Amino acid sequence: MNPFLKVLHIGSWVILAVMKLFFGWIVGPIVIPFGLLWSQGDYDRWPKILYPWGNDEDQFGPAWWAIKHPKWPNWFLRYTWLLRNPVNNHRYLFKDRKPKIETNAPAGLEAEQLIAQGLRSGYRWAWSGPFAGYRKVWLETDGTYSERWYGWKVGSSVPGMGFTVQRRSHREIGK
Repeated sequence: MNPFLKVLHIGSWVILAVMKLFFGWIVGPIVIPFGLLWSQGDYDRWPKILYPWGNDEDQFGPAWWAIKHPKWPNWFLRYTWLLRNPVNNHRYLFKDRKPKIETNAPAGLEAEQLIAQGLRSGYRWAWSGPFAGYRKVWLETDGTYSERWYGWKVGSSVPGMGFTVQRRSHREIGK
């Protein structure tokens, strides 16, 4: 891919991050309570006008969230989960795009696939229109693997094309 286009894609990440911060953490704490009141604790009744602040993937949070925080009231768990994943439904607005992918691991980017290909690390730069993402996976010397994501999760098995900046370190291979 043209280096100029890569810089342009990274610029779109900054714009999206600012928008996500504004709509998620400034507007979100104001509108999410209205959605919780309207839905009366039933995610199927979440107001369509508040769709961007919903979370179709996890709804009001996975079961482990309630187990991890058993003393928190149910409404607070829901509110906290929706703030933890601000404007999470935006990922579904772009889910059907076909990405172009540049990679050094053509058979896949999971740890098992890297081992099978005899690689210690792999990367994927994927883009679709203005949406782009970079993922790097590498095998650690202790038999685990680590990974980094920047930008949109284009070309991944993740529903839609969620935006992220994350690092996962020393994860067990195969889990």
